[in-house]
Amino acid sequence: MHSVKYGSALEINRLRGRKGSLWLSESFDRILRDEPEFDQKATYILDNASAASRVFDALDWDGLWGQWMEGLR
Repeated sequence: MHSVKYGSALEINRLRGRKGSLWLSESFDRILRDEPEFDQKATYILDNASAASRVFDALDWDGLWGQWMEGLR
């Protein structure tokens, strides 16, 4: 998990022109068992961006999934 968080934090910070911590120190993880579970978790994450008033349309969020999710528009 450390390698995943470290590598993704470097890339996300590089893309955003930022430095410093990105992830919380917790290490909870869960294996997604099937596509419906993946869809549920992805929807939850994207809905959080809208709920936090970061964006009007969750698919406009510049988070980790932004470019990948463009295919769903």
